[in-house]
Amino acid sequence: MSRRQLHEDVLKLLRERGARYADLRESTTTDETVKVRNGSVETRDCAVALRRGERTLAIATIGRDLASLQAEAAMRRDDETALHRIVP
Repeated sequence: MSRRQLHEDVLKLLRERGARYADLRESTTTDETVKVRNGSVETRDCAVALRRGERTLAIATIGRDLASLQAEAAMRRDDETALHRIVP
C-alpha cells in the first residue's frame, strides 16, 4: 500500500466516524534524535526523549512513574526547560 493510499484510507475512516475536520501531514527529516537518560532500556528503567532539534516531540519512560507524570505536565505547559531537565 502506498503512503498516499494509507493517508486517504485514514481520512476516509475519520470521516466515516463523524470527523468534521482532519489534517494529516507527513514529513521526513534527519534532524531527530533519541536520548536515553541515566538508565537502561534493557533493565527497564529509563526515560527516553524524541527531539527534533531542541523541540521535544515525545518522552517515554519505563519504570519511572514520577518522571512520566512530570513530562506529561511539562508537555501540556509546552515547557521545554522542564522537559530538558527530565531527559537532558
